[in-house]
Amino acid sequence: MQQRLPLVLAIILIVHLAVSLFFIVDPLLLRGTRLSKIYKSYLLPGPFFSDVKIIDNYRLHVSWRVNGQWSVPKDYAMENFKSYQSQLNLSSLYRSRLERTLYLKLLLPHEGQEPELFNRKEFIPFIEYHSEHYLPKTADSIRLTFVHKKVTDFTIKTDSANYLLAR
Repeated sequence: MQQRLPLVLAIILIVHLAVSLFFIVDPLLLRGTRLSKIYKSYLLPGPFFSDVKIIDNYRLHVSWRVNGQWSVPKDYAMENFKSYQSQLNLSSLYRSRLERTLYLKLLLPHEGQEPELFNRKEFIPFIEYHSEHYLPKTADSIRLTFVHKKVTDFTIKTDSANYLLAR
C-alpha cells in the first residue's frame, strides 16, 4: 500500500499538470464552460491572466474628512487582496472581489445608464457598503478617486477622476 501511494500521487500530479497546460493554452472549445471557469479560478497553478486584465486596470481610492482633516486615501479592495495573499484568508479575497465589483459597476456604466455618478442605481449599494464597513460616522465629506491604467505598446497611460460627496 505504501508503495502505491507515491505512484498514485505522481499520476495525479501529471494529469493535473497536463490539464493545467490545456487550460493555459485556452482552446476555444472549452472557453465558456463551467469546468473551464472553475479550473481557471481555483486549480490553475501560476499567475496566468487574460489580456484584458493586463491592459486595463481600475482602482478606487477612498478618503474622508473629519474635523477639517482629510484621511490618507485607501484602496480597500487591494488591501483585502493583500490580506488574502499574506494570510490566505478566503473571506478577504471574497471581500476584495465584492468591493471591486461594486465600484466597477459604478465606474463602467452600461448603455442607457444615468451619466451622473451620484444618480446611478449602483451608487446607493456602493456608498452604503463603504459607510458601513470603512467610513467613520463623523465623516463630513468623502472623496472617491477612480484611477484607470491602460497599457498599450509598452506605454502606461493613467487617467483619474475625483468625486467629492458632502454628507
